[in-house]
Amino acid sequence: MSRILIVEDDRGVGDLFSRALSSRGYDVLVATTAETALNEVDQFQPDAILLDLRMPALSGLEFLRRMRTLERASLTPVAVITGDIVFVHANRQQLRELNADVYYKPVRLKDLLGITRSLLQKPS
Repeated sequence: MSRILIVEDDRGVGDLFSRALSSRGYDVLVATTAETALNEVDQFQPDAILLDLRMPALSGLEFLRRMRTLERASLTPVAVITGDIVFVHANRQQLRELNADVYYKPVRLKDLLGITRSLLQKPS
């Protein structure tokens, strides 16, 4: 069973994503802060991460930078799912360098499943 870490400060979105993926047999954990997510990367050892960029305190981009320095998570596939097109545009090069795919909200549940399958097919 593949493990998916969802990093999303909006509990409603995180719960919706979690229910959709859990119902398809994925082992899912939701972290509502990037700080918590950094701890969970080591403990939960996800096979893929779905990441929001706009987070309180530590941003999703900073989470991604720090996560990539962790040996265990340096190659973990990440999909950034955000509604902030301007932020992504301003940070496009960094996101590319950090090997993150970018998708924009709103995301339909069937698209979420496709994104997740695509991440899990990437070499890690």
